Amino acid sequence: MARAKGVDVPDISRLGTGEFYASGEGFAFRKMRGSLCLSHHPKSPLTTEEVVERAKR
Repeated sequence: MARAKGVDVPDISRLGTGEFYASGEGFAFRKMRGSLCLSHHPKSPLTTEEVVERAKR
C-alpha cells in the first residue's frame, strides 16, 4: 500500500512485534506501536465478554 501511494518504507521487513505503519486522511505514513492485543490473532475471535474485559484493563 505504501508503494502504491509513492511512499518508501525501507525498514518494513524489520518491524518488531506490535509495530506498524499507519496512514490516514490528512497524515502521511508513520511508524506506530500498538498493544499486543491488536497484533495477536488467536484461533478464534474474542467473545463479547472477553473484549469488554480487555477494554476494562
